[in-house]
Amino acid sequence: MKAVVIMLILIILFLLCFFLRPSKGKAGEKTVSRKLSRLPKDKYKVLNDIMLATPKGTTQIDHIVVSIYGVFVVETKNTYSCLFK
Repeated sequence: MKAVVIMLILIILFLLCFFLRPSKGKAGEKTVSRKLSRLPKDKYKVLNDIMLATPKGTTQIDHIVVSIYGVFVVETKNTYSCLFK
């Protein structure tokens, strides 16, 4: 009986992680979008959530920043990890 309860808890946790993952990514993209919107409007043009057609379907780019300094493509990842030990 105890093993069944533990197994059910693990399945529920897995499903929660699986279904909540897209919202976590969108939250990260929204945060970066807000930060990029603070760039001076006269020097930077920021494009967010761009969908492009490809020969195999579509692809999505999180952010494109166009400026006199260059064109920057930004892929956002919303993760937590330790960079230094």
